[in-house]
Amino acid sequence: MSILRTAVAAANIAKAMARSPAVRAGVALAPVLLSPAVRAKARDAALSTAYDAGRVARTIVDKARMAVRSDRS
Repeated sequence: MSILRTAVAAANIAKAMARSPAVRAGVALAPVLLSPAVRAKARDAALSTAYDAGRVARTIVDKARMAVRSDRS
């Protein structure tokens, strides 16, 4: 279960970072400071990072579920 707890902790850290005033200020100023090409690249990078994070989280959860199932046998 420690793998699952690690995944939950990572998700909570990401949620806390998203609530940070510095991050919110950066997001609010981004349209003013960035060109459309840079914004598109940033959006693509954010989406691919979110997809990769979800893929890693699914792998961790699947491994944790398999470990729990094997412990019950």
